[in-house]
Amino acid sequence: MKPFTLRDLPKEERPREKLIQKDPQNLKDEELLAILLKTGREGKNVLELAKQILRKYSKKRLLKMKY
Repeated sequence: MKPFTLRDLPKEERPREKLIQKDPQNLKDEELLAILLKTGREGKNVLELAKQILRKYSKKRLLKMKY
């Protein structure tokens, strides 16, 4: 079975396209994080990865992290 990718979503539901069409305030946290991450990893698309990160770390903790 082929893994779900963002290309499987209609264009208007993809995070980058939503950002262009709407203000950032209208996007979910995982969509904004997905835009920053740019890509997922094998077996997980970028939205799934963003959701996983947000479940594991609070937004406050993420903002304090250093590279």
